[in-house]
Amino acid sequence: MDSTANIVEYPEGQLPDLLLPKHDQNLCYLIGKSGERPLVALTALPARMDKSHSCEMVNTIIKTGKKLGNDGWALFHLYPEKGESEDNIPLNDMIFEKNVRHLERFILNNEIQEIWGIWDDFTAETLEKGKIAILEMLKKHHVRVFYFGTLTENKNPRNPLQKEEYWHMFNPNKMFL
Repeated sequence: MDSTANIVEYPEGQLPDLLLPKHDQNLCYLIGKSGERPLVALTALPARMDKSHSCEMVNTIIKTGKKLGNDGWALFHLYPEKGESEDNIPLNDMIFEKNVRHLERFILNNEIQEIWGIWDDFTAETLEKGKIAILEMLKKHHVRVFYFGTLTENKNPRNPLQKEEYWHMFNPNKMFL
């Protein structure tokens, strides 16, 4: 869980209408606002947000989507289980497989060709397995992962809340994995 994620309000008109699952506070496969051209982002773990309260990262995704000309947003995770620390989340095969399937279904149903990678570095084996499975699935469907700025030392796209470098978040500045 992102300990820097402060609970904030969603920007006006951006309350999520996409939420999977709807009634389990411990999981978040997908949260987002539907649109014809949603910005799809992929982060490590669910932050402290829900259908009525946002966080800094989600609001950054929404603002970036608007800058890029997107009319909706969707947030997926390398692993969807909420927890206090990435190291305390054991791998559950059923949750793991459902996570990949939900993202795959969304990109196919919405004809998504690229997603914004924002997962940053992590140490948990559960997240590494999720990353590998999702990147393989995205490659199979010719979906590219973009990022802004530079990759981390471990070759991961940076979290948009990072403070090490300033990003110009516009289409010409996109880099791809």
